[in-house]
Amino acid sequence: MILENVTSEINSFISNISVTEASNTIYPLVFFVVGIVIYSIFVFKFYKFISRRDIFRLTKGYDTSKLKKIAYALEYIFLFPIIAFFWFLIMSSLIAMLSEVVAIENVFMISIVTIATIRITAAIPTIIDVLTRCLE
Repeated sequence: MILENVTSEINSFISNISVTEASNTIYPLVFFVVGIVIYSIFVFKFYKFISRRDIFRLTKGYDTSKLKKIAYALEYIFLFPIIAFFWFLIMSSLIAMLSEVVAIENVFMISIVTIATIRITAAIPTIIDVLTRCLE
């Protein structure tokens, strides 16, 4: 009795399937899956890159104080804002593509908050280290 009901339900479901309806469902599904995969790869690579405390390594090789100051200025006054703005644009465009109804102002806010949060959490070990040295 139960087996007959299940098989009749399966048969009625299979008889109602059409190729055009399936293609109308599959194409957006594939589009969103590919979009989310690209977004996930981007977020993974982005987080690994931007979460490093020292994104650039220009100041590592210089022994003199003047060259080290110039390299530091290049890193954090010129290069980091350019890189951060580049990642902000990419992240904003990916979020805008994945969400149809969110206003662009909200997309920008989400993107900049995400980048700022990642940079702050990257600095937490350094902050904790400084605080523990001060408390000792």
